[in-house]
Amino acid sequence: MKKTVSVFLAALILLMGIFATVPAMAAQPGIYFVACSNGGDLNFRETPSTNGVFIMKIPYGTQLNITEVTGDGAWGACSYNNRNGWVMMSFLSSAAPDPSKSQAEKAKSDMESMNAEFNTMNKNPLNRTFQVVVRTNKTTALYHLRWAPCMGTTAMRNDVKNGEVFTVTAQGKSWYQVIDNQSGRTAYIVKSICQIP
Repeated sequence: MKKTVSVFLAALILLMGIFATVPAMAAQPGIYFVACSNGGDLNFRETPSTNGVFIMKIPYGTQLNITEVTGDGAWGACSYNNRNGWVMMSFLSSAAPDPSKSQAEKAKSDMESMNAEFNTMNKNPLNRTFQVVVRTNKTTALYHLRWAPCMGTTAMRNDVKNGEVFTVTAQGKSWYQVIDNQSGRTAYIVKSICQIP
């Protein structure tokens, strides 16, 4: 039994050595799609370098014909909007990405959601204000007050703690319009972290 295990381990070590010497598949010319992981657009440059002169942004999901790849496989040459240049291969995919993952689609979705919240608040005005308290299981976490009822908007404050009380002046489906205790300004906080005391 010991001999069988020893032979197996020796064979496994030999195979690992062989595969370690095989180079990884390098990127090849062909059809690719812009697929930045953050859903953003891709920088198009005059030379294959992050220091290369910036030409323009290529939108997420755009199909590109890569005609040449640098020796290290990091950059691909292509033509876009009648200009020749280079893009980083790590931001390309051989399959078309999900369009809903693009920053443009997310911004559109955020805008629609925000407008729906504002419409709900306008159509259903409060007869009187009431108070809510930030109450979650995460006792050490900090939460945000935002400038508009949407997660994609900038935070007005990012230091809201459990137990902080706010006066609600309007409410939507998922958000409260409140008065910021520090500045006295109108702000928005997501309902799911609040309770009515």
